[in-house]
Amino acid sequence: MTAAPAASKRIALGESLVQALQHQQAGRLDQARALCRAILAAHPNTVDALHILGVVETRAGHFDVAAQALRKAVQQKPDLPEAQINLAFVLGELGQWSDRAKALKSALAAMPMAGASRRADLMHDIGKCFEQLGRPADAAAWFENAQKADPTHLSAKVSLAAVRLTQGRLDEAAALIDAALAAAPDDPRALANLAILRDLQGRLDEVVPILARSLAANPDHVETGYHLALARLARGDFANGWRDHLWRFKRAVAEPGYGRFDLPFWTGEPLAGRRLLVWTEQGPGDELLLGTMLPHLDQAAAHVMLVCSPRLQPLFARAFPAFTVAAFPACDDAVARFAPDLQASLSHLGAALRPAWGAFAASRPYLKADPARVSALRDRYQVKAQGRRIVGVSWRSANPSAADHKSMTLTDLAPFLTRPDLCVVSLQYGDVKREVAQAARAVKADIVIDPEIDALRDMDGFAAQVAAMDRVISVSNTTVHVAGALGVPCRVLVPAAYGRIWYWFLDRADCPWYPSLGLIRQARGERWADTVARTAGDLAAWVTA
Repeated sequence: MTAAPAASKRIALGESLVQALQHQQAGRLDQARALCRAILAAHPNTVDALHILGVVETRAGHFDVAAQALRKAVQQKPDLPEAQINLAFVLGELGQWSDRAKALKSALAAMPMAGASRRADLMHDIGKCFEQLGRPADAAAWFENAQKADPTHLSAKVSLAAVRLTQGRLDEAAALIDAALAAAPDDPRALANLAILRDLQGRLDEVVPILARSLAANPDHVETGYHLALARLARGDFANGWRDHLWRFKRAVAEPGYGRFDLPFWTGEPLAGRRLLVWTEQGPGDELLLGTMLPHLDQAAAHVMLVCSPRLQPLFARAFPAFTVAAFPACDDAVARFAPDLQASLSHLGAALRPAWGAFAASRPYLKADPARVSALRDRYQVKAQGRRIVGVSWRSANPSAADHKSMTLTDLAPFLTRPDLCVVSLQYGDVKREVAQAARAVKADIVIDPEIDALRDMDGFAAQVAAMDRVISVSNTTVHVAGALGVPCRVLVPAAYGRIWYWFLDRADCPWYPSLGLIRQARGERWADTVARTAGDLAAWVTA
């Protein structure tokens, strides 16, 4: 007599799960969510309800909630591969790459009889997680596993080739690229790898044609359009480069100002009597570099509002007292009060203000550090220097995609650090006390760290520190942009290929954006220590001048 109610409950639960699934598949998310939550209120560990709820919340964009439901589902039933795969997707949206890799590995283990292509897909996705974690060797191992599982797997070939390019294993990369293009001649990822390979081989004239061919075959491929723009700008093709640079607004990494303001864009027409809103984009280095065009607006327009990153607001406000300066993200009320007629991102200014090489003659230092802080820092460093020249050094980039190629070790700068006629000050942002102490012992040098300056939190103070230097020597990072915008003499160590940003152009020793900068270019295949040693004479000539 007691079996019938239990059976009835099982039938009711089963019917409710079917209904929840039907609602989810039909896009009726609210109904599916409500039914799943009702089921879980009565049966908290019902795996199917947790799984369906996780899918519903994923489709609604509630990734934190989805992750909670899916984690609980796979805890109850670890061998449920679809739930593991759905959890992996959510973890990727949350940027939890290590946990995503674990979920994908669990899904792979739960699918021993899956087809070769399906298993290769999972192995490839695990490799992409390790790429995000900055572990290229582990990524490459998984891409190789994917290739072994399915020798025809195109993404595995493309991704492994990309890793081999970053590792300098060009012959292996070339073979993989050839195989990928043989299977898919117009694949934009394989063609992007080919363009990088030609750059690394020094065949620079082939890069733009390859990317142009790729875009012609894949006219909606955003990354191809964006990288074609950068390649054209790097070669001084400003007319096409600035036009194509608009591709950046279609990238997954959205700029904070794009689409935010319902205004027409300025295209270079006279600004007399018009109110112009300019918003910055990308990282602080790009803000400062493209900010070299702002003095033109100071002269051409009576009313300009600049919206920038919070760290740079004090510096821009001091540099342009006639501007209204606000910061992202809380800028909407200030913009409404300003009531602009037109808008422009800093990059939009390029087409009108830097259309050709001759226009760069207008570039000049424009930042002004706090004079009181500069004086105080200068006095403190002069006590330490005892009459020697004061040189600031920075050796590392935080660029997530190219830091390994743009950065060096502090000991690579030994020819500069060990000169007895210099007082060396660390301008490297972040906590570098241990690194500086180790390098100082290794090369027997005295390197000053100023505990009162935190470049990551106080850019205004960092600008004052840079302004207190006689000269700066640095890899390509924010430090050189601060120096250039202030007009402080600086030598920039520019990588040969990977990490060579478009605005350093090709083969130039000067910097059109910043007159006070000189570029020291790494030769192809050259170690940073060799680059420094090769150019140490430049510093010696300056010290003895």
